[in-house]
Amino acid sequence: MIHVDYETQQRTLKQSAHWYRRVIAAKEVSQYAASALHKEFG
Repeated sequence: MIHVDYETQQRTLKQSAHWYRRVIAAKEVSQYAASALHKEFG
């Protein structure tokens, strides 16, 4: 969920991390969100 640039040690959140943050905040995974996640990340 986090990309690391090993040269600079900079960490950047991937889209999946942002999605997971919303799931945790909502305390649920909607059918639409689960379908979108599956399409995007397999």
